[in-house]
Amino acid sequence: MDPFNVIYKRLSALEASKYWIHEATLTYRLSMKADDCNPRRHQLNQILSNIKKGGEVVEPGGNPLAPIDLADTTMENDLGIHYVVKGRAETFPHSSTLGKATVIARPRWFGVGDAKCTGRLDISTQYDIVQKVVGLHAKVSGTAVGQRRQECWKKWTEPGRCRERNDFNRLDLPKLIDEYPGVLLVAESPKVGPDLRDGDYTKTQLG
Repeated sequence: MDPFNVIYKRLSALEASKYWIHEATLTYRLSMKADDCNPRRHQLNQILSNIKKGGEVVEPGGNPLAPIDLADTTMENDLGIHYVVKGRAETFPHSSTLGKATVIARPRWFGVGDAKCTGRLDISTQYDIVQKVVGLHAKVSGTAVGQRRQECWKKWTEPGRCRERNDFNRLDLPKLIDEYPGVLLVAESPKVGPDLRDGDYTKTQLG
């Protein structure tokens, strides 16, 4: 596990996004390396706990950090990062040395690059989009449309494939763009995909 000051610097250097970022995606962007004793979610929990307590020193000879509760979306903070808990519970790798191989928890979604947490997409709207994109929303789940999206949507998030004439791009993406004007843009899809993705839906694992 990398030292706190290393992860903190990576956090502060994250590129701003108008989308909420699933915690699984965040841990990969922070280059967290997992092992049996320290799965990524466990490392993230420790980092958030240390930030909340404060007192850590990032630079040699520097002042201790003031406490920051990243879950408090009403307060500005120096990192410009907040998080909310949203969505159904997911199974995350845990540590067998701590007595269990997995843990079930609702995922955290992180807002990056906005000190007041006001300039990004509403989390409920984003979560609805995620479910519709992957074919699990109540309106399409169990239908031919939902099945097609479950089978095809991931290609849309892969760089260089966003304009391929697959069924998702041809049949589903235009409807989603019309439903969420100004939110989903074809040109953004390689970037939007990873930001929107849900760790459970894409089988992203933390361990």
